[in-house]
Amino acid sequence: MDVRIANAMLDIYSDTTLTPLRVAQSSVFIDWNAQPSMFKTYPDFLYRYHFGDVEALEVAELARCITSYRSLDQKPYYQLNTPSAGNLHPIELYVQIRGV
Repeated sequence: MDVRIANAMLDIYSDTTLTPLRVAQSSVFIDWNAQPSMFKTYPDFLYRYHFGDVEALEVAELARCITSYRSLDQKPYYQLNTPSAGNLHPIELYVQIRGV
């Protein structure tokens, strides 16, 4: 391997490696009260299918679903069947369907 390429790879690696110190220095306070809505709606979307109406969509319904619900400090807490790493992003599933 070319030494220049190896050095460039090492530079990129050292610039992007997550160490405990780097994470602590770049972390910011998370305002849990300012989370975006967990569920998005698209009221003006051209086509809308309910998962239960189309047999081919049943697997999509199982791909992103709530497995349990509880309340913590009077706020809803949803446990999902897919891990999210704690991100505060809304739950979205994009499906491309042809010929339905």
